[in-house]
Amino acid sequence: MIKQDKGVLNVKLSMWMLANRLSSLDLELNIREDAKPKLKSARRAYATNCVHVYQEGDDVVCNGEGDLIRIKDMQISEAFEIVQFVFDFYEDWYSEIMQLIKTKNYQEAINHCWAVFHNPIVLFDGNCRVLGITEQYMANELDEEWNYLSTYGYSSVNAIRYMKFHQPNKDFTRTGMQRFDFEGSLSYSGMTYSLYFNEALCGRINLLEKERSLNPGDYQLLDMLADILKLHLAEQGSSLEGYSNINLFNHLLEGIHVNEEQLEVQLSYQQWQKDDLYQIYVVQLNPVGVRDMITLLSHTLTQHLDHCIILQSYPNIIVIYNLSLYKGNPPIESLIQLATGNGIYISCSLPRAGVFNMHYLLDQALASLSYGKLQFPEEIFHSFYRHAMDYIIEAKSLSDCIQACHPDVLELWKRRRTNDDYMFDTLKSYLNNERSLVNTAQALYVHRNTLVYRVKKLTEFLHYDLDDVYTRDYMKLSIRTLELYEHKLSIGASS
Repeated sequence: MIKQDKGVLNVKLSMWMLANRLSSLDLELNIREDAKPKLKSARRAYATNCVHVYQEGDDVVCNGEGDLIRIKDMQISEAFEIVQFVFDFYEDWYSEIMQLIKTKNYQEAINHCWAVFHNPIVLFDGNCRVLGITEQYMANELDEEWNYLSTYGYSSVNAIRYMKFHQPNKDFTRTGMQRFDFEGSLSYSGMTYSLYFNEALCGRINLLEKERSLNPGDYQLLDMLADILKLHLAEQGSSLEGYSNINLFNHLLEGIHVNEEQLEVQLSYQQWQKDDLYQIYVVQLNPVGVRDMITLLSHTLTQHLDHCIILQSYPNIIVIYNLSLYKGNPPIESLIQLATGNGIYISCSLPRAGVFNMHYLLDQALASLSYGKLQFPEEIFHSFYRHAMDYIIEAKSLSDCIQACHPDVLELWKRRRTNDDYMFDTLKSYLNNERSLVNTAQALYVHRNTLVYRVKKLTEFLHYDLDDVYTRDYMKLSIRTLELYEHKLSIGASS
């Protein structure tokens, strides 16, 4: 649509874009729905990719490669100047918009969009924070959500939930342009455009229908605006307050610091808490699918799974699942049903509390997918638990090892650090002595009956079966890892 030649902008128009600027005149339109933006100027004689403007009786006809705009009761000299001015107008508008976006003056850029859309428009970052909103409208001139956006600068929790429950079959995170139609507190229909850069959501444009219905010319301009915005919205370090335009869940998965205010807002949309129990699943087509197939699969997962966030990271789909809110069938059952017979691999991390552990969980899920496809290629589901010992052996850092420790062992270790609980040491000795009550009692210097009581309490606490050889080996390796960590901490504290 836009090409750049020696620093000079050349904006190509469609007949729809031309008609929108001429709408104050008495027009008769005969334009194809799919008329493309390929017209570069007006001409009094026919030329390729130009609008041919000529007199026909009392009217002037604008012929753009077969698409027609008839301007009633006008002379050619006046009409030609008006049509050529439209080209100049769009050229100037695009240049101004480019400059405003480059300098991150998003609010003024949105104000400039009024001249071409003549409808309300909102620009959000990837975290539902308002970057620009049409100031030609006061807060109380549209609906409740417009009032909230104008007042607080974020999408409301009510609006997010409304969209989830009233449009369950629509994926508002899908890249590109989609139409929406709501009723009730969200009064206006329109178009929404999800802006992605390198598969990370970095923004959204909502264009509402208030003054007039939208047409293909508006969609083409929206495409043009989106192309300019994507790159600049994705740039980091745009705010001294630490705000990022990129959806913060992408940053959490990469272990990048996120703004606390943005985090609180995003968690409120999901009804999540920072310390909830999270687990990450990775879904991959086998063989690796084309992007359209992955987008379709992602939408299908959104319809089947509750309490989750689904992100595309080609060639994978990442599912962030909140186990604290989970009710009904475990997510893996739904995923396996979906995967069976469809050439889909699935892997999952350990469950861990805390949103700031998500990057560890993603690494675990990706590792289990890799180990599983290598060691058990005939299977479709690969749990990190099964491959945790391999991961700890090959881990790049002690922090990765700690996060990969057996869930029961890690919980017992945390209990011992906070309240001097005896169960961690009991489990360690019990496993080291091959679960012999006599030998374990001697090693701990306790009476056998005391040990029997402790082992009973221990087994009631554990979620995994000590009769399983792998579980015992995994626990012993985890205990050794945690004690190594403690030893290094003590050396660091004393040095």
